[in-house]
Amino acid sequence: GTNDLISESNNWDEISKFKGKKLDIFGIDYNGPCKSKYMYGGATLSGQYLNSARKIPINLWVNGKHKTISTDKIATNKKLVTAQEIDVKLRRYLQEEYNIYGHNNTGKGKEYGYKSKFYSGFNNGKVLFHLNNEKSFSY
Repeated sequence: GTNDLISESNNWDEISKFKGKKLDIFGIDYNGPCKSKYMYGGATLSGQYLNSARKIPINLWVNGKHKTISTDKIATNKKLVTAQEIDVKLRRYLQEEYNIYGHNNTGKGKEYGYKSKFYSGFNNGKVLFHLNNEKSFSY
């Protein structure tokens, strides 16, 4: 059978190149108010892989202290990677190592406290993506 992908995007030219093609989808699904499946994620053309995975370097600042992270936990074997894939892997890493959402029962992140709405030491954060074309975006 076939599956339909419906995208919410303001860039039709970018989305239309996927029509009729096989895709790699990376995302986290969630249920909407109807029988449809929704996903936060991104799509790339299938078959566009590197010979081996590359680590995505992350510059992390916690309470003003800088640290560069290079780990297999934030890596991909795709030639073109979506921001959503990096975001999901980064958040998973930050939860495992810093307990940003609280309640991971590992004891990690205790030094940052428990006074936030997430029962961790973090009330807010920002992810800033630097693209190869020198543009950037954040959320």
